[in-house]
Amino acid sequence: YFHFWFAVARTDTNTFSVICHIMKRFAVVILIFLFNTVSSQNRIYEISFCGREQNVILREKNNKKFSGTINSKFHKQKSNRDITKTKKINKNIAKIIINDLKNNGILQLKNEDDKINCGDFYLDGDILNFTVTENKIILNKGFDEVYPESESKTIEPNECRRKAQFLATIIDKQLNLKKLHSQQFKKLGSGTCYWTGISQVCIKKK
Repeated sequence: YFHFWFAVARTDTNTFSVICHIMKRFAVVILIFLFNTVSSQNRIYEISFCGREQNVILREKNNKKFSGTINSKFHKQKSNRDITKTKKINKNIAKIIINDLKNNGILQLKNEDDKINCGDFYLDGDILNFTVTENKIILNKGFDEVYPESESKTIEPNECRRKAQFLATIIDKQLNLKKLHSQQFKKLGSGTCYWTGISQVCIKKK
Protein backbone atom coordinates (compact mmCIF):
# COMPACT_ATOMS: atom_id res chain seq x y z
CA TYR A 1 0.00 0.00 0.00
CA PHE A 2 2.86 2.34 0.90
CA HIS A 3 4.54 1.73 -2.45
CA PHE A 4 1.28 2.41 -4.30
CA TRP A 5 0.70 5.64 -2.35
CA PHE A 6 4.28 6.76 -3.05
CA ALA A 7 3.88 6.09 -6.77
CA VAL A 8 0.62 8.04 -6.91
CA ALA A 9 2.13 10.91 -4.91
CA ARG A 10 5.14 11.00 -7.20
CA THR A 11 2.87 11.06 -10.26
CA ASP A 12 0.82 13.90 -8.78
CA THR A 13 3.99 15.85 -8.01
CA ASN A 14 5.24 15.46 -11.58
CA THR A 15 1.86 16.56 -12.94
CA PHE A 16 1.85 19.56 -10.64
CA SER A 17 5.37 20.52 -11.77
CA VAL A 18 4.36 20.30 -15.42
CA ILE A 19 1.29 22.45 -14.78
CA CYS A 20 3.40 25.04 -12.93
CA HIS A 21 5.89 25.12 -15.79
CA ILE A 22 3.12 25.65 -18.35
CA MET A 23 1.53 28.40 -16.24
CA LYS A 24 4.88 30.18 -15.88
CA ARG A 25 5.42 30.12 -19.64
CA PHE A 26 1.87 31.34 -20.21
CA ALA A 27 2.39 34.18 -17.71
CA VAL A 28 5.60 35.23 -19.49
CA VAL A 29 3.78 35.32 -22.83
CA ILE A 30 1.00 37.47 -21.32
CA LEU A 31 3.54 39.87 -19.77
CA ILE A 32 5.40 40.24 -23.07
CA PHE A 33 2.12 40.92 -24.89
CA LEU A 34 1.07 43.53 -22.32
CA PHE A 35 4.49 45.19 -22.43
CA ASN A 36 4.41 45.43 -26.21
CA THR A 37 0.86 46.79 -26.13
CA VAL A 38 1.70 49.46 -23.56
CA SER A 39 5.09 50.42 -25.00
CA SER A 40 3.96 50.42 -28.64
CA GLN A 41 3.13 53.91 -29.80
CA ASN A 42 1.15 54.12 -32.99
CA ARG A 43 0.31 57.68 -33.94
CA ILE A 44 -1.62 58.84 -37.00
CA TYR A 45 -1.60 62.42 -38.29
CA GLU A 46 -4.33 63.48 -40.72
CA ILE A 47 -4.23 66.93 -42.28
CA SER A 48 -7.05 68.09 -44.58
CA PHE A 49 -6.30 71.08 -46.81
CA CYS A 50 -8.41 73.97 -48.04
CA GLY A 51 -9.37 74.55 -51.66
CA ARG A 52 -9.85 70.92 -52.62
CA GLU A 53 -10.76 67.54 -51.18
CA GLN A 54 -7.21 66.45 -50.38
CA ASN A 55 -5.69 65.12 -47.20
CA VAL A 56 -2.36 63.82 -46.03
CA ILE A 57 -2.19 60.85 -43.67
CA LEU A 58 1.09 60.17 -41.86
CA ARG A 59 1.80 57.15 -39.66
CA GLU A 60 4.44 56.81 -36.98
CA LYS A 61 5.22 53.61 -35.07
CA ASN A 62 7.47 53.81 -31.99
CA ASN A 63 9.32 56.72 -33.59
CA LYS A 64 11.05 54.14 -35.83
CA LYS A 65 8.72 53.31 -38.71
CA PHE A 66 7.19 56.05 -40.84
CA SER A 67 4.76 55.99 -43.75
CA GLY A 68 2.07 58.09 -45.35
CA THR A 69 -0.32 58.72 -48.22
CA ILE A 70 -1.75 61.69 -50.11
CA ASN A 71 -5.44 61.20 -50.84
CA SER A 72 -7.36 63.30 -53.36
CA LYS A 73 -11.09 62.94 -53.94
CA PHE A 74 -12.87 63.73 -57.21
CA HIS A 75 -16.23 62.83 -58.73
CA LYS A 76 -17.87 62.53 -62.12
CA GLN A 77 -20.37 65.30 -62.71
CA LYS A 78 -22.96 63.24 -64.55
CA SER A 79 -22.96 60.05 -62.48
CA ASN A 80 -21.71 61.64 -59.23
CA ARG A 81 -19.35 58.65 -58.93
CA ASP A 82 -16.57 59.25 -56.41
CA ILE A 83 -12.96 58.79 -57.48
CA THR A 84 -10.12 58.68 -54.94
CA LYS A 85 -6.49 58.95 -56.00
CA THR A 86 -3.90 57.80 -53.48
CA LYS A 87 -0.16 58.34 -53.65
CA LYS A 88 2.30 56.81 -51.20
CA ILE A 89 4.76 59.08 -49.42
CA ASN A 90 8.38 57.96 -49.27
CA LYS A 91 9.16 56.75 -45.74
CA ASN A 92 12.13 59.13 -45.41
CA ILE A 93 9.98 62.09 -46.45
CA ALA A 94 7.24 60.96 -44.02
CA LYS A 95 9.84 60.88 -41.23
CA ILE A 96 11.06 64.40 -42.05
CA ILE A 97 7.51 65.79 -42.09
CA ILE A 98 6.43 64.10 -38.85
CA ASN A 99 9.55 65.22 -36.97
CA ASP A 100 9.17 68.79 -38.26
CA LEU A 101 5.50 68.86 -37.23
CA LYS A 102 6.36 67.64 -33.72
CA ASN A 103 9.32 70.00 -33.36
CA ASN A 104 7.09 72.92 -34.35
CA GLY A 105 4.38 72.11 -31.84
CA ILE A 106 1.53 70.45 -33.73
CA LEU A 107 0.12 69.04 -30.48
CA GLN A 108 0.12 72.49 -28.90
CA LEU A 109 -2.62 73.54 -31.31
CA LYS A 110 -5.18 72.04 -28.94
CA ASN A 111 -4.31 74.75 -26.41
CA GLU A 112 -5.57 77.48 -28.71
CA ASP A 113 -9.17 78.74 -28.68
CA ASP A 114 -10.25 79.48 -32.26
CA LYS A 115 -13.19 81.65 -31.27
CA ILE A 116 -11.02 84.03 -29.25
CA ASN A 117 -7.51 83.88 -30.65
CA CYS A 118 -7.66 82.43 -34.13
CA GLY A 119 -9.25 85.11 -36.27
CA ASP A 120 -12.25 85.07 -38.54
CA PHE A 121 -14.86 82.40 -39.09
CA TYR A 122 -16.08 81.96 -42.68
CA LEU A 123 -19.53 80.43 -42.97
CA ASP A 124 -19.00 79.10 -46.49
CA GLY A 125 -15.24 78.68 -46.35
CA ASP A 126 -12.90 75.71 -46.37
CA ILE A 127 -11.13 74.44 -43.28
CA LEU A 128 -7.52 73.40 -42.71
CA ASN A 129 -7.92 70.58 -40.22
CA PHE A 130 -5.39 68.72 -38.07
CA THR A 131 -6.30 65.39 -36.45
CA VAL A 132 -3.87 63.30 -34.40
CA THR A 133 -4.85 59.86 -33.14
CA GLU A 134 -3.02 57.67 -30.64
CA ASN A 135 -5.45 54.89 -29.65
CA LYS A 136 -7.92 57.78 -29.35
CA ILE A 137 -8.16 61.28 -30.84
CA ILE A 138 -5.71 63.53 -28.98
CA LEU A 139 -6.04 66.50 -31.32
CA ASN A 140 -8.80 67.66 -33.67
CA LYS A 141 -8.39 71.30 -34.66
CA GLY A 142 -9.73 73.30 -37.59
CA PHE A 143 -8.75 76.70 -39.00
CA ASP A 144 -10.99 78.52 -41.45
CA GLU A 145 -9.46 79.49 -44.79
CA VAL A 146 -5.81 78.92 -43.83
CA TYR A 147 -3.57 77.92 -46.75
CA PRO A 148 0.11 76.97 -47.13
CA GLU A 149 2.36 79.88 -48.03
CA SER A 150 2.62 78.71 -51.66
CA GLU A 151 -1.15 79.10 -52.06
CA SER A 152 -1.72 82.24 -50.01
CA LYS A 153 -1.32 85.86 -51.05
CA THR A 154 -0.38 86.85 -47.50
CA ILE A 155 1.34 85.55 -44.40
CA GLU A 156 -1.28 85.14 -41.68
CA PRO A 157 -0.92 88.09 -39.25
CA ASN A 158 -2.76 86.33 -36.44
CA GLU A 159 -0.31 84.32 -34.32
CA CYS A 160 -2.58 81.29 -33.94
CA ARG A 161 -3.52 81.13 -37.61
CA ARG A 162 0.11 81.76 -38.58
CA LYS A 163 1.15 78.67 -36.65
CA ALA A 164 -1.42 76.57 -38.51
CA GLN A 165 -0.22 78.06 -41.81
CA PHE A 166 3.40 77.29 -40.94
CA LEU A 167 2.57 73.64 -40.18
CA ALA A 168 0.66 73.32 -43.45
CA THR A 169 3.63 74.86 -45.27
CA ILE A 170 6.01 72.27 -43.74
CA ILE A 171 3.94 69.52 -45.37
CA ASP A 172 3.39 71.33 -48.65
CA LYS A 173 7.09 72.09 -49.19
CA GLN A 174 7.86 68.38 -49.12
CA LEU A 175 4.88 67.20 -51.18
CA ASN A 176 3.87 70.05 -53.53
CA LEU A 177 0.21 69.21 -52.97
CA LYS A 178 -1.52 71.62 -55.32
CA LYS A 179 0.63 70.54 -58.27
CA LEU A 180 -0.08 66.86 -57.59
CA HIS A 181 -3.81 67.53 -57.30
CA SER A 182 -3.82 69.47 -60.59
CA GLN A 183 -2.00 66.66 -62.41
CA GLN A 184 -4.42 64.03 -61.10
CA PHE A 185 -7.42 66.20 -61.95
CA LYS A 186 -6.35 66.77 -65.57
CA LYS A 187 -5.62 63.08 -66.15
CA LEU A 188 -9.17 62.15 -65.15
CA GLY A 189 -10.49 64.12 -68.11
CA SER A 190 -13.71 65.90 -68.98
CA GLY A 191 -16.71 65.66 -66.71
CA THR A 192 -14.49 65.32 -63.62
CA CYS A 193 -15.11 67.64 -60.66
CA TYR A 194 -14.00 68.37 -57.12
CA TRP A 195 -15.39 70.47 -54.29
CA THR A 196 -13.75 73.61 -52.97
CA GLY A 197 -15.77 74.88 -50.03
CA ILE A 198 -19.36 75.00 -51.28
CA SER A 199 -18.32 75.45 -54.93
CA GLN A 200 -17.65 72.83 -57.56
CA VAL A 201 -14.79 72.91 -60.07
CA CYS A 202 -15.21 70.77 -63.21
CA ILE A 203 -13.41 70.00 -66.45
CA LYS A 204 -15.91 70.89 -69.17
CA LYS A 205 -16.73 68.36 -71.82
CA LYS A 206 -15.39 69.28 -75.23
